[in-house]
Amino acid sequence: MRTAVLALVGAAAASAQMLQNWVPGICGAGSLTPTVGVGCGVLGSDLKMYAPPEASQYKIKPIIQNMPCMPQCYIPGHETDPECQYCVYVNTLYPDQPFKVPKNVFVTEWTGSSTCFEHTSMESWDNLAQQTGHTSSHSGWFSWHSTTTLNFMNRYFKDMASLSMLVQRYIYSSIVLFPQQQLDPDFETYISILPTEFNSSTQAAFFEFINNYGTHYIDSAFMGGSAVLTSFFESCLLSTMSGQWVYKESGGSFFGIFNHDHKHASGFNKTSCLYYENSNSSVNLYGGNGAKWGDFNWTHPVSPNFTKDWADTLYSDQIPAVFNLQPLPLIFPAQYSKQAVALNTSIQAYFDVIGAKNDAIAKSMGPRQNPKPSWCKDPNPPAAYYDSVSGDNPNCSNSTESLAVAADPPPLPKCPNMLAELEVRRRQAEEVALALELGIAPPTFK
Repeated sequence: MRTAVLALVGAAAASAQMLQNWVPGICGAGSLTPTVGVGCGVLGSDLKMYAPPEASQYKIKPIIQNMPCMPQCYIPGHETDPECQYCVYVNTLYPDQPFKVPKNVFVTEWTGSSTCFEHTSMESWDNLAQQTGHTSSHSGWFSWHSTTTLNFMNRYFKDMASLSMLVQRYIYSSIVLFPQQQLDPDFETYISILPTEFNSSTQAAFFEFINNYGTHYIDSAFMGGSAVLTSFFESCLLSTMSGQWVYKESGGSFFGIFNHDHKHASGFNKTSCLYYENSNSSVNLYGGNGAKWGDFNWTHPVSPNFTKDWADTLYSDQIPAVFNLQPLPLIFPAQYSKQAVALNTSIQAYFDVIGAKNDAIAKSMGPRQNPKPSWCKDPNPPAAYYDSVSGDNPNCSNSTESLAVAADPPPLPKCPNMLAELEVRRRQAEEVALALELGIAPPTFK
């Protein structure tokens, strides 16, 4: 009896000490709300540019079954036990916030720059369609039917606008699924009853599956947060000035709206009147408490000290800032190979339907008929627009004191090829998995 009581007391004490929070990036494992992460199905056609998959958009149905380590591995002091390797993750920047890690997931700390920037410009609707076509991996966007895509179509045809996007990423860690995953039981049951052929009579069943589980699943991600500038600008700026000029000016909009005092803002935190008056820019925050703030813009810029306050909330509420997708058919077990082939065909058909809808929308909006500005294609645009500082020119009467001529700024720290970096980490996960299977010491990585 005494032994049983002591065992219960010991179990209660162990339970009280056990780590409670799963590492960020595990599908459906959020402590407060369901989260999108590795092992989640994703509907590729609905992703937004440079944004994480939205938890509210999905039913958070996991594709992969999370496999917890043994309970004692989550009690402080046991993380170094041989059977508990990789079961606890601690970021060196936050040593007092350890996380539980499932045994089917490999987590490593990101040791690169804490922040980096990535920029892209879309000159035309055709350019967007080419860059957002069929692909199985990307840095956070490839959709045809997202709100960003439809907004761009509207602005492109009605306002003669092109699109520039600048993203500042905050990265803490990478999270990768180990090879040889076990499927979620509900998911496996569903694929077992899928038809073995795709045709007109089975299309509805496959499209229902896609609407429930998606077209792809997330197999790896960099976790953190991001600030994304979306800038629609008069298309003539590309031919009149240059793509580099647009990059500089959109950078000026970013720092002018979001972080005027940022260490990288020198030379970027000034925007010319020409760009200011012929563009519409906004900044959105992803991760941390960013969602509650909505859009920031020139009339609603970020207040002093806000950036740091927001960044301080990121570590406890991270999002997949960069993620890699794999087609769902690739993970089907061998006994469902016919269903996998049929699903692959249905995904192509699903995207074709969406592509046709978007083409129809584009045709209904085009051709572009708005008159071009008087300065369009002029290699030397009016000095009244370009050279005047805010307050000196009535054309910039609504601008802020940050508007001025921007000298060539130093280059922003560019993000490395993040998908290539994720590929490196997937190979590392394979090496670790093989070592654990063979019962030998896993390799160490710098």
